Amino acid sequence: MPTLLIAVVFTLIASLAQADTSRTSETKDMKTYGNCITFTERDLFTDEEYYTVTCGEETLTDATAIGIRSQRDGLYVILSKGLQFHLEDQVPVIIRVDKGPVIRRSADWDRQNPRRAFIQDDHLARRLLDNLANGQRAILKVGDEGGNIQLDGSQRAVADFRHRASLQPQQTLEIPARAC
Repeated sequence: MPTLLIAVVFTLIASLAQADTSRTSETKDMKTYGNCITFTERDLFTDEEYYTVTCGEETLTDATAIGIRSQRDGLYVILSKGLQFHLEDQVPVIIRVDKGPVIRRSADWDRQNPRRAFIQDDHLARRLLDNLANGQRAILKVGDEGGNIQLDGSQRAVADFRHRASLQPQQTLEIPARAC
């Protein structure tokens, strides 16, 4: 039942995003794999396409998500934890998948979405792709807020993301099936 609720929430968010007339991009080809999703986003000005895989869990009062986004200029790690108010441009983050090493970094706040922080780091994104695909649970902390995510369907979602990114014509990065 929780997986169905998560899929419904992701679908509602995507349909609301598509209906938002202030957006300059459109979301298409969304696929749900357990509590992970992949989708393509097309910039309405340039027709460039960006690919995203994200895994998350949401309750009535909280949301936790981790994902990777492929853009022309590189790979981004996207993190989200609840609704946060911030005064700084950056926030400390901690990530751990299963019993793997603890990753401590500084992330930039997404000015368009105050719930999200991101890190532009190809090496870290590739490493997390492997960890998410093979992991059972991700634990993250964004600022003072922490949470964890069961990685149900992550292997299929990451495979879909890698397939989409490999088809990206303007992509200058190669995303191998196994990185690092």
